[in-house]
Amino acid sequence: MIFYNIFFYFFYTSFPVLLGRLSELRQQKQKLSRQVRDKEEELEVAMQKIDSLRHDIRKAEKLRRELEARVEDAMAETSKERKLRERSEEYCKQMEEETEKLRQRNLVGSDTSAANQTHASQEIVRLKAEVEKLEVQYNERLAQQQSRYNLELASLRDQLQEAESRRDTLEREVRILYIFFFMISLLHKFNFLNY
Repeated sequence: MIFYNIFFYFFYTSFPVLLGRLSELRQQKQKLSRQVRDKEEELEVAMQKIDSLRHDIRKAEKLRRELEARVEDAMAETSKERKLRERSEEYCKQMEEETEKLRQRNLVGSDTSAANQTHASQEIVRLKAEVEKLEVQYNERLAQQQSRYNLELASLRDQLQEAESRRDTLEREVRILYIFFFMISLLHKFNFLNY
């Protein structure tokens, strides 16, 4: 009977404490469950954001590749223009040499008629005018090409810099989200976030 009395004494004195503790634990469990649900919702939003960021990174990479291709094209165009200029200069030199040869022939052949000399002089003047015209056209075209190239190159550099900046920002955000996911997985692993 003493045992029975002791048992009831401890039961009645401990029972309210145990009920209070049980109530506290249930409240903590509900609170943690709400936090887990909130974190899972945040995780879902973060996953969507990561997908969006990955898509943006792919876009930035594609844009960067396109810009690099455009820069290479512009460089190739400049190289072509340089070669054309060299050919034009060679052509001008040839024309000048031919003009000089014609002049020399006219001077050497003193027995030629005045009409031949006049014709040769007119041919020389025509060739010189043609050479000058070609040279002016070439210089204008070269200046236009160079100006267009410089503008396009500056634009491409700006776009490339902007794309790289955006990519770096997105990569930082992805790293932060990965850290967040890692922390959530650790909390799940060690049962801090039980339902």
